[in-house]
Amino acid sequence: FPGMQIHEDKVHGKKGTAWKALIIQSFEASLGGNVYANPNISFLVRDVYQNSAPNIHALLTLPEGISELAGGDFVSMDLYWATLPHDADKYYGPNEFLRKKLEEMPDSWKMILEEVQGNNLGVEVIGGELKHAYPLIIQSTDPEITLNIVGGVGAVPIRFDGLSSPLYRL
Repeated sequence: FPGMQIHEDKVHGKKGTAWKALIIQSFEASLGGNVYANPNISFLVRDVYQNSAPNIHALLTLPEGISELAGGDFVSMDLYWATLPHDADKYYGPNEFLRKKLEEMPDSWKMILEEVQGNNLGVEVIGGELKHAYPLIIQSTDPEITLNIVGGVGAVPIRFDGLSSPLYRL
């Protein structure tokens, strides 16, 4: 949902100006004997404040006609929240790449789109098995692991599982 935003709360006087997006990387469900490749999403307007953006909740819901889960039903999905400042003036961190992008695309949902597209990584693993594409989760199979990563926006989180020793060096 690249259009979701956090704005200044004019009612309570709190500041929080950022783009916030729920990024659904993958989704698969088997419910009531049917397979679903896309989630159902409902939006609930919780509050509407004068001179402020509405408070909207995004809900991932069961498909229409499904009221309960049965034996064998499942839902599998990978998702994460991304929160990015509206512009470079609101950013106070050390990441110069991010600061430059915020200067190029101030107050734009395109930052979230770039996050999604840029983190669609190409990964080659030698000495291990790729268990998850983002964040990267690598299952060790050999004493030495070599990664070749193409893509990524900023730092790419990596987790190694099954290492034979806590003394591994990166």
